[in-house]
Amino acid sequence: MTLDAKGEAVIDVPLNDALTRFRLVALASAGPDRFGTGSASVRVSQDLQMLPGLPPLVREGDRTDAIYTLRNTTAAPMRVRASLSATAQRGDAAGFSRQPLAFEPQTVELAAGAAAQVRWPVQVPAGVFSLVFEAAADAGAAKDRVKTTQMVQAAVLGGESPKDALSKAALRADQELKRVNRT
Repeated sequence: MTLDAKGEAVIDVPLNDALTRFRLVALASAGPDRFGTGSASVRVSQDLQMLPGLPPLVREGDRTDAIYTLRNTTAAPMRVRASLSATAQRGDAAGFSRQPLAFEPQTVELAAGAAAQVRWPVQVPAGVFSLVFEAAADAGAAKDRVKTTQMVQAAVLGGESPKDALSKAALRADQELKRVNRT
Protein backbone atom coordinates (compact mmCIF):
# COMPACT_ATOMS: atom_id res chain seq x y z
CA MET A 1 0.00 0.00 0.00
CA THR A 2 1.32 3.44 -0.84
CA LEU A 3 1.24 6.24 1.74
CA ASP A 4 0.55 9.91 1.00
CA ALA A 5 2.95 12.80 1.78
CA LYS A 6 1.84 12.74 5.45
CA GLY A 7 2.56 9.03 5.73
CA GLU A 8 -1.14 8.14 5.80
CA ALA A 9 -3.28 5.85 3.73
CA VAL A 10 -7.03 5.45 3.35
CA ILE A 11 -8.42 1.98 2.82
CA ASP A 12 -11.92 0.59 2.56
CA VAL A 13 -12.63 -2.20 5.02
CA PRO A 14 -15.77 -4.19 4.23
CA LEU A 15 -17.78 -5.00 7.36
CA ASN A 16 -20.78 -7.24 7.64
CA ASP A 17 -24.04 -5.86 8.97
CA ALA A 18 -23.66 -7.56 12.34
CA LEU A 19 -24.55 -5.22 15.16
CA THR A 20 -21.27 -5.44 16.98
CA ARG A 21 -17.89 -3.89 17.64
CA PHE A 22 -14.76 -4.52 15.57
CA ARG A 23 -11.13 -3.81 16.39
CA LEU A 24 -9.04 -2.92 13.35
CA VAL A 25 -5.27 -3.28 13.57
CA ALA A 26 -2.67 -2.14 11.04
CA LEU A 27 0.97 -3.17 10.91
CA ALA A 28 3.43 -1.16 8.84
CA SER A 29 6.95 -1.98 7.78
CA ALA A 30 9.34 -0.31 5.39
CA GLY A 31 12.64 -1.89 6.33
CA PRO A 32 14.36 -2.91 9.56
CA ASP A 33 14.18 0.52 11.17
CA ARG A 34 10.85 1.83 9.85
CA PHE A 35 7.83 0.08 11.30
CA GLY A 36 4.76 0.77 13.40
CA THR A 37 1.28 -0.25 14.41
CA GLY A 38 -2.07 1.40 14.79
CA SER A 39 -5.50 0.31 15.89
CA ALA A 40 -9.04 1.56 16.18
CA SER A 41 -12.36 0.24 17.46
CA VAL A 42 -15.41 0.56 15.29
CA ARG A 43 -18.98 0.05 16.48
CA VAL A 44 -21.34 -1.09 13.76
CA SER A 45 -25.00 -0.33 14.26
CA GLN A 46 -28.05 0.84 12.39
CA ASP A 47 -30.60 3.46 13.36
CA LEU A 48 -33.53 1.04 13.26
CA GLN A 49 -33.23 -2.63 14.15
CA MET A 50 -35.80 -5.41 13.73
CA LEU A 51 -34.94 -8.49 15.78
CA PRO A 52 -36.89 -11.76 15.45
CA GLY A 53 -38.16 -13.61 18.51
CA LEU A 54 -39.51 -16.73 16.80
CA PRO A 55 -39.09 -20.21 18.24
CA PRO A 56 -36.99 -22.36 15.88
CA LEU A 57 -39.63 -25.12 15.84
CA VAL A 58 -43.44 -25.28 15.90
CA ARG A 59 -45.94 -28.07 15.25
CA GLU A 60 -48.78 -28.31 12.75
CA GLY A 61 -51.89 -26.63 14.12
CA ASP A 62 -50.01 -24.53 16.70
CA ARG A 63 -51.36 -21.08 17.40
CA THR A 64 -48.51 -18.75 18.24
CA ASP A 65 -47.34 -15.19 17.73
CA ALA A 66 -44.63 -14.07 15.36
CA ILE A 67 -42.84 -11.61 17.64
CA TYR A 68 -40.30 -9.01 16.53
CA THR A 69 -38.56 -6.33 18.57
CA LEU A 70 -38.14 -2.92 16.97
CA ARG A 71 -35.27 -0.84 18.37
CA ASN A 72 -34.63 2.86 17.74
CA THR A 73 -30.92 3.52 18.38
CA THR A 74 -31.11 7.24 17.55
CA ALA A 75 -31.65 10.31 19.70
CA ALA A 76 -34.90 11.15 17.88
CA PRO A 77 -38.35 9.52 17.95
CA MET A 78 -39.44 7.37 14.99
CA ARG A 79 -42.73 6.37 13.46
CA VAL A 80 -42.13 2.81 12.22
CA ARG A 81 -44.24 0.79 9.81
CA ALA A 82 -43.65 -2.93 10.47
CA SER A 83 -44.77 -5.53 7.95
CA LEU A 84 -44.65 -9.31 7.83
CA SER A 85 -45.20 -11.91 5.15
CA ALA A 86 -44.63 -15.64 5.32
CA THR A 87 -44.55 -18.63 3.05
CA ALA A 88 -45.65 -22.08 4.18
CA GLN A 89 -43.53 -24.68 2.36
CA ARG A 90 -44.87 -28.14 1.58
CA GLY A 91 -42.99 -31.01 0.04
CA ASP A 92 -43.49 -34.72 -0.56
CA ALA A 93 -42.95 -37.32 -3.26
CA ALA A 94 -45.46 -35.49 -5.47
CA GLY A 95 -43.47 -32.25 -5.42
CA PHE A 96 -42.89 -28.96 -3.66
CA SER A 97 -45.33 -26.08 -3.17
CA ARG A 98 -45.49 -22.74 -1.37
CA GLN A 99 -48.52 -21.14 0.25
CA PRO A 100 -48.30 -17.40 0.98
CA LEU A 101 -49.52 -16.16 4.37
CA ALA A 102 -50.46 -12.49 4.73
CA PHE A 103 -50.41 -10.26 7.81
CA GLU A 104 -51.62 -6.70 8.33
CA PRO A 105 -48.87 -4.07 8.70
CA GLN A 106 -48.53 -2.30 12.05
CA THR A 107 -47.42 1.23 12.91
CA VAL A 108 -45.43 1.86 16.09
CA GLU A 109 -44.20 5.11 17.66
CA LEU A 110 -40.71 4.57 19.07
CA ALA A 111 -39.18 7.14 21.40
CA ALA A 112 -35.47 7.93 21.11
CA GLY A 113 -33.46 4.95 22.32
CA ALA A 114 -36.62 2.88 22.87
CA ALA A 115 -37.65 -0.61 21.85
CA ALA A 116 -41.09 -2.18 21.39
CA GLN A 117 -42.46 -5.54 20.33
CA VAL A 118 -44.81 -6.14 17.44
CA ARG A 119 -46.82 -9.38 17.23
CA TRP A 120 -48.77 -11.13 14.54
CA PRO A 121 -50.93 -14.18 15.36
CA VAL A 122 -49.95 -17.27 13.34
CA GLN A 123 -51.92 -20.49 12.79
CA VAL A 124 -49.43 -23.12 11.62
CA PRO A 125 -50.94 -24.93 8.61
CA ALA A 126 -51.04 -28.73 8.44
CA GLY A 127 -48.78 -30.57 6.03
CA VAL A 128 -45.95 -28.02 5.88
CA PHE A 129 -42.29 -28.57 6.78
CA SER A 130 -41.31 -24.93 7.28
CA LEU A 131 -42.51 -21.34 7.48
CA VAL A 132 -40.31 -18.65 5.96
CA PHE A 133 -40.97 -15.23 7.52
CA GLU A 134 -39.89 -11.96 5.89
CA ALA A 135 -40.27 -8.96 8.19
CA ALA A 136 -39.52 -5.32 7.42
CA ALA A 137 -39.40 -2.12 9.44
CA ASP A 138 -39.53 1.26 7.69
CA ALA A 139 -39.16 4.67 9.32
CA GLY A 140 -38.30 6.65 6.20
CA ALA A 141 -34.52 6.88 5.99
CA ALA A 142 -34.06 4.14 8.61
CA LYS A 143 -35.01 0.63 7.50
CA ASP A 144 -34.32 -2.97 8.41
CA ARG A 145 -35.35 -6.36 7.03
CA VAL A 146 -34.96 -9.85 8.40
CA LYS A 147 -35.74 -13.29 6.95
CA THR A 148 -36.22 -16.24 9.32
CA THR A 149 -37.06 -19.89 8.65
CA GLN A 150 -39.09 -21.75 11.25
CA MET A 151 -39.19 -25.55 11.08
CA VAL A 152 -42.57 -27.32 11.42
CA GLN A 153 -43.05 -30.83 12.79
CA ALA A 154 -46.15 -32.97 12.60
CA ALA A 155 -48.56 -32.64 15.50
CA VAL A 156 -48.16 -35.34 18.12
CA LEU A 157 -51.08 -37.26 19.59
CA GLY A 158 -49.90 -39.56 22.33
CA GLY A 159 -46.44 -39.67 20.76
CA GLU A 160 -47.80 -40.35 17.25
CA SER A 161 -48.36 -38.22 14.20
CA PRO A 162 -52.05 -37.62 13.29
CA LYS A 163 -51.64 -39.91 10.26
CA ASP A 164 -50.26 -42.77 12.38
CA ALA A 165 -52.90 -42.27 15.09
CA LEU A 166 -55.68 -42.30 12.47
CA SER A 167 -54.28 -45.41 10.78
CA LYS A 168 -54.10 -47.26 14.11
CA ALA A 169 -57.62 -46.13 15.05
CA ALA A 170 -58.95 -47.34 11.69
CA LEU A 171 -57.18 -50.69 12.15
CA ARG A 172 -58.64 -51.10 15.66
CA ALA A 173 -62.12 -50.22 14.38
CA ASP A 174 -61.76 -52.75 11.55
CA GLN A 175 -60.62 -55.46 13.98
CA GLU A 176 -63.51 -54.68 16.34
CA LEU A 177 -65.99 -54.83 13.45
CA LYS A 178 -64.65 -58.27 12.40
CA ARG A 179 -64.88 -59.48 16.01
CA VAL A 180 -68.49 -58.29 16.33
CA ASN A 181 -69.42 -59.88 12.98
CA ARG A 182 -68.02 -63.26 14.13
CA THR A 183 -70.20 -63.39 17.20
